[in-house]
Order: sequence, then C-alpha cells, then structure tokens
Amino acid sequence: VFGNITSVNHAAEKMYHYPADELTGKHISILYSKNNPPSLTKILHEKKLKGEGWEAEVLREKKNGEVFPAWLATSYIRDMHGEITGIVGISRDISEERKEREKNIYMSELVESASHCILSTDMDGKIISINRAGEKMFGYPPGELVGQPVKVLQSDQVPDSLRAFLREKARKGEDWEVETLGRKKNGEIFPIWLAASYLLNNEGEKKGAVGISRDISKLKSTEETLKFMADLVESASLGIISTDKKGKIVSINKAGEKMFGYSALELIGKKSSILHSEENPDAILKDIAEKAKQAVPWQGELIDRHKDGSVFPIWLYTSYLFDSKGEKKGAVSIIENITRKKAMEKSLLDSMRWKTMAEMAAGMAHEIRNPLSSIVTSLKLLQDARGETINDEHITITHIIRKESDRLNKIIGDFLHFSRPQKPQLKPGDLNAIIMEVIEVIKRDKKLRKEAVIKLELAPGKAEVYFDTDQIKQVLWNLLLNALQAVSGQGKVTVSSHVYRGKYILYIEDNGKGIDSKSLDRIFEPFFSTRKEGTGLGLSIVKKIVDAHQAEITVQSEPGRSTKFSLIFPLHCAP
Repeated sequence: VFGNITSVNHAAEKMYHYPADELTGKHISILYSKNNPPSLTKILHEKKLKGEGWEAEVLREKKNGEVFPAWLATSYIRDMHGEITGIVGISRDISEERKEREKNIYMSELVESASHCILSTDMDGKIISINRAGEKMFGYPPGELVGQPVKVLQSDQVPDSLRAFLREKARKGEDWEVETLGRKKNGEIFPIWLAASYLLNNEGEKKGAVGISRDISKLKSTEETLKFMADLVESASLGIISTDKKGKIVSINKAGEKMFGYSALELIGKKSSILHSEENPDAILKDIAEKAKQAVPWQGELIDRHKDGSVFPIWLYTSYLFDSKGEKKGAVSIIENITRKKAMEKSLLDSMRWKTMAEMAAGMAHEIRNPLSSIVTSLKLLQDARGETINDEHITITHIIRKESDRLNKIIGDFLHFSRPQKPQLKPGDLNAIIMEVIEVIKRDKKLRKEAVIKLELAPGKAEVYFDTDQIKQVLWNLLLNALQAVSGQGKVTVSSHVYRGKYILYIEDNGKGIDSKSLDRIFEPFFSTRKEGTGLGLSIVKKIVDAHQAEITVQSEPGRSTKFSLIFPLHCAP
C-alpha cells in the first residue's frame, strides 16, 4: 500500500529491462516518467486514495531511461475485512500500437483533407465512408451517403460498354481508372475521373473497394476550348507559324503549308529563315532580329520564298510566347500573302496618279490662265498707248505685269517643287531654335503679321530632331502664313509644343474662321484651296515634306472658331 514493489513477472522484467531482484523492494515510482501530464497524475492519485481501480495510457521509463507508452490497469488487494493491503498492476507496451494508431489517424486526416473525393464501399457496393471533398463534389450533407449504394453517384448515361468493362475488372479484382459521368444529389450530370482498387482481408479475399474521383468539368471545358482554338488556327485563311526560342519551326497550319508549298513534316524542326527571301533589305532583317532579342512584337512587309524558289510579298505580324517565369519560350507569326493586294494597290495608285495628273494639268491651266490674261491685257493697253507720254496709268499697268509675272513664277515654282520634290538632307538639330527663328522674321514684317498676336509656348530645352533646315523652314512659313491669313491680321496665333513618349509634338493654332468639314477632308490635295488667290499647292508641299521626314501632320478645325495643325516628329534623343 506504500508503493513498494513486492513481485515482478518475467514479462515486466523484459518490458522494463530490470531483473526482478533489482526491482523488488524499490518504490514503484522508479518506473514512472516525468513526462506524464500533471492532470493525469492527479486523477490517478485521487483514484488510489479512493481505492478505485483504473486503466489508462501512461508513459513509463525503462532502466536505460527510455520513455515509452504503456497501457496500465490497476486493482487492489484487500484482506478479509476489506482493507487494502496491496496493489496489482497489469501493463502492456503499446509503442507499436500507438504508432499504428497515429498512422491511422494521420491517414484518416489525410483522406479527410484531400481535395479529391475518396470513398470506400463494402462488397455489396454500399458506401462505408466518404470524405468532405466527396460530399461537396456530389452535393450531399455530411453523413447522408454512408450506407447508401454507390450507384446513387453514377449517371444513367454511362455507356453499356463502359459498364461491362468495369464489371469485368471487378470480377477479376483488378484496379482501374476511367473517365465517366457522375451524378449530384440535385440530378446534375458532370464528367469525373475515377480510379478504383480493392481491399483484401488476411486470406486475400476481397472485402471492399476504394474509389478516388475528381470533377473534371473545368478540364473538359479547357480541353474543348483548346481543341476549338487548334481547329481555329488550322482552318484560318492566314498562315500561322510557331517557333521555339531558337527560331526553329514547331507548328504550321494548313494555310501556311499551302502558302509556302511545304508539308508540316518538312518544316517542323527547320529554321524559319528557310521561308525568307534574300531580297529582304538588311536594315529590315536587322530590325526584326533586334526586336526578337527584346521580345517586342513586330509587323511589316517582307518578301518570302515558296518551296519552288519563287518569291512573293507578305505582311508579317510576330508576337512572343512566355513561360510562367516571364521568360521568352517562342514566337507565333501570322502571315498574309499580299501579292493580289499589292497588284490592286499598284492599279489603284496608277489610276490615282493619272487622275492627279489630270487634276494638276487642269489646275495649272486655270492658275496660269488668270495671270497670263492680266499680262496680255496689260501689254495690249501699253501697245495701244505707244507714242503717248508715260503717265501713272502706264506705271500701274507695268506694276500689274510685274506682279502677275511674279505670281506666275511662284505657281510654276510650287508646281516644280510638288512634282519633283528634293530628298531632305536630314541632320540632327534643335527644332525649337528653327521655330523661333522663323517666328522672329514674321514678327518683324508688319505687312505679314499686321495686328495679329503670335504667342509662343514651346517645350523647355532643346528639341533634338532629324530635319532638313530649309524644308522645315518652308513648312513653318506656309503654316504660319496660313494661320495669319485665317485671322485676317487681328486675331491670335499660338505656337506650342510638348514632348511625349519619345515624340516632339508641335501645334500651330489660330482663332480664325476655321475650315468646314468638306474642305477639311481635301486640305492636303494639290490645287485645292479655300482662298481665291491661293494656288492650292502650299499644304500639299507641306504634307510631302513632313512625310519625307518620317513625321506626321494632322489638322483639326471648328468652323467660325479655330484651326489647329499638329506636327509630330520622332525625337533624336528621347529625354
């Protein structure tokens, strides 16, 4: 009753690694572990005081200090008067049992927390267990499926051939996996992937089955989308070619095969350069290579080569494919054979050229006729006045002849400039400086400026642009004179600029009478003018010069209020 050991059996000697004579007489606490929870120790002590038998899992300690779990049951020895005279303890090392139990608990938790449906059935096909993912997938509340036949989860739409296949697998006890159809509690049918294996007893006989399934609705949807996209690429009328990061062809659609005369098998694995002609300018090829290094999309016109060696023009658009890390893994190119389009463009261009020439000839005839008529009339008057004393009228007639001759000379000069424009000599320079120089000249000439106010709001610093100084001065001169004429000498002309995304944008805006929408559409046409005294070639020449500078010009106008010209130049050195 004081806890001193009086006897030990052989199993105890073996369990605790003590001989019996070494334990006899020692206090039972020699076998206690300090790792037992205080709460458990307290409960067991209270039971001892009350003389109540008990059993529990406790931690014991071997002679070598090793702590192990044991199942321990105690009962009390009483004398004839019922007084406790001693205690009997029966213990069992449950280390292996605990490991097995912990393993089972872990496996159970693993099954319960799995993202796939995991269920088990007996040999009659009744559900024994199903995890949370399974209940959620089939739309059942917890516990409702246990005991029900597994066929409640199967669709009636499963083909008979698949049912026969599964029955045969079950008969042989073979594992299997298939794509089939499941049925939710609300009757909804959906595609699932299902794998099954069989549970065997110690005699090797089947005692049940385990099934693992997952909803593949999204996967099937993705597969269908991918198939649709593949069919779309394959049936496209444009050639579509994909390449790996080394430039080798990975795929080509039917339109591409037809366009180049190769089969896909002949091209896959070959460098895409096999399709390009040697006639392509080096500058373009260099630009494509540079864009490819930077994975920047590229589009433009190239000359490609057919399998038979013939060449043809194409329009190529190339973009790049990236992996999950954002690294380039290949490219995809869309190719259009533009042979017919080029022929149509040439035909249209020829037609427009003849039309333009006819309009120019008519315009020239009209423009030249007016000053010539004035000159002829003036000369006739002078001829009739032969022998008379020169007077003011004769001087006025002479001025008319000189003025109309100058006008005729300007018309012919503008025409020659338009029909035979000089190639610009592009050099880097400060465009702001040229603008200010031209404006300064105009400001000093009161005949040109009259009472108009010229407001200057240029972007700070230098505007480093490639340009031909003389030609750009001509552009500025024409646009500023047009603006001054539009305000009738008493309005305001604003010249402003700013830099945006590597572009220098110049605005020339007046608050004059504006231009109607019909005239605005024809503003850059040769010999079209909104002024009676204009030749109609000024803005046409401006447009040609701007185009030759790889720049852009646009115009906006609000009739009765304002007109605004915008010039957009690529910067030589973007800030």
